[in-house]
Amino acid sequence: MDILAFDALKGVLRAAAAGSPQDRFAAGMFLLVFAGISGYGLLWLMVRRSGEAQMRDCLVQLWDTLPHRSRPVEP
Repeated sequence: MDILAFDALKGVLRAAAAGSPQDRFAAGMFLLVFAGISGYGLLWLMVRRSGEAQMRDCLVQLWDTLPHRSRPVEP
């Protein structure tokens, strides 16, 4: 998927370089939308990962505070 996105990006840039002002405007809008979606996706991943880490830390702390009974060992 990433390779296809970058190939499309290269194609848009080539078309904009050789095209009319309307093509350049369309390429600029494409780049703006592409950068916005990519930035939002990266931000979402960072927030999600930090949330998972905090949740995991809370669960570990909770587990450590619970009284643990030793389980009988079966022969």
